[in-house]
Amino acid sequence: MKDKGKESPPLKKLRHKVSDLKKLITVGGIINSTLDIGELLDRAMKVAENIMNVEASALMLLDESTDELVFKIAHGDAGEKIKEIRLKKGQGIAGWVAKEEKSLIINDVENDPRHFKGADKHSGFKTRAILCVPLTAKNKTIGVLQVLNPIAKEGFDDEDRELLESFSSMVAIAVENARMHKRLLERQRVEHELEIGHQIQQNFLPSEFPSYENLILNARNIPALELGGDFYDFLDFGGGKVGLVIGDVSGKGVPAALFMVRAMSEIRFHASLFKGVGKLMEEINNALVDQSMLGMFITLLIGILDYKEKAITFANAGHHPFIIRGTDGAIREILCKTGLPAGIMPGVKYEQSVAKINAGETIIGYTDGITEARNAKGEEFGEESLKDLIKHKNLDAAEIIQYILDDVRMFSRGAPQHDDLTLIAATVK
Repeated sequence: MKDKGKESPPLKKLRHKVSDLKKLITVGGIINSTLDIGELLDRAMKVAENIMNVEASALMLLDESTDELVFKIAHGDAGEKIKEIRLKKGQGIAGWVAKEEKSLIINDVENDPRHFKGADKHSGFKTRAILCVPLTAKNKTIGVLQVLNPIAKEGFDDEDRELLESFSSMVAIAVENARMHKRLLERQRVEHELEIGHQIQQNFLPSEFPSYENLILNARNIPALELGGDFYDFLDFGGGKVGLVIGDVSGKGVPAALFMVRAMSEIRFHASLFKGVGKLMEEINNALVDQSMLGMFITLLIGILDYKEKAITFANAGHHPFIIRGTDGAIREILCKTGLPAGIMPGVKYEQSVAKINAGETIIGYTDGITEARNAKGEEFGEESLKDLIKHKNLDAAEIIQYILDDVRMFSRGAPQHDDLTLIAATVK
């Protein structure tokens, strides 16, 4: 006669499976209720100890930059003492599991050569048995999860392994979700800061241009990234004299934007102490050499336009020269001896030159983002295309800038903008 109070092994095993499933359903909600990575890992370890009924647990994540396992969280006796330990792949039982991507049960740790005794020595904890499983997300091992010393029995078995493997899958997914959330928040933060930086930078550039009876001024700047290094400015010297400034900082992004703001500040400051355009360029260069960041420099072109006397005095620090469109469509560049870009070497002397400007003519300055704009075939727009474009259109400063930008954009259609686009123009009536 069968003993009704005694369960058969298959029934007992089934009950254990159902119990384990209930535990996993319960803990799934617990570990997925937060997207904070630190809180998530702490919860995961507490849950692991509870469902596995063990003395201690540890979770290590893989540092991809060093290919090492790093103790992110440890629970149990002396857990706080082992958080800083790193293991190479293959080192210790955890390192073996990470390298082989297989679970491992060691119930006689003392006699297993793979056991890394450093953790016990560092923490004072005595490890008898270890169950270690890989944390796998998207078919990639991202770390390991291990539990130490079962409380109610001598060692771990395959049922324990299956349970911890199921739990580790849940933890790995939660970790990846938390990481993705963190990356998303970081990306949003960076994008927000770049947008603020873009607005600050654009506000630093003149958005409204000085109005004069016999002069039309205009300029445009379209950065390739959120932050750029091109800039322009107009300086009112009084008495019918207006400064035309256009520059291009080497590099892109935040460093170029910061250096651009610094350059504009120096230009405006030294222009207030104006002693001639050549001297102005020298003072700006020396100031930028003292404050240069990461070897950055600026190509810079400054012209002082006297629209009453119909003349422009200018100095050039490694920039493209101004182009003048005559009333008859003739194109000429106003050339002078070009000095080194500003910010490279102190004490550079810059020559200044003078050119006559006739009524109805337009002065145009540009950065190399215009002439080096590429189309889908990799071909450059080029200086000759720019000159031909200007030659065939008798437009004032505002109209010619828009016309050039439209043509460059049409030429570059289908190709990414790889550099800032900046233009400045002045039409003398």
